[in-house]
Amino acid sequence: MKKNQADEKPSKVIVVRTSTVLWAVILFALINFVLLFLMSTHIVTDPPIIAVEYIPKEHLTFKDTFVTVDGYMKRYNEASSREKRRLTRTSLHQTLAEKKIIDPTD
Repeated sequence: MKKNQADEKPSKVIVVRTSTVLWAVILFALINFVLLFLMSTHIVTDPPIIAVEYIPKEHLTFKDTFVTVDGYMKRYNEASSREKRRLTRTSLHQTLAEKKIIDPTD
């Protein structure tokens, strides 16, 4: 025996307000924008003075996103000769040398 459609219970419908979906999309886009910005730039600070440099990265990574000049120089000075050669080829080192923030003759 077939059931009538009137006998069936209506399925529940979830009502989501448009403003909630809009805010979720805006929040998602904002988080993605911030992550993309952080992955694509080195943020270099110099502690004695409040100076911030934004240097583009060669690849999208989180490595060396926040760098201090002192910390970078300490890492460079303690590195092996192979590691020093690798560091001098990075865009971070080249840009810091061009802007005379570090001495390129080391």
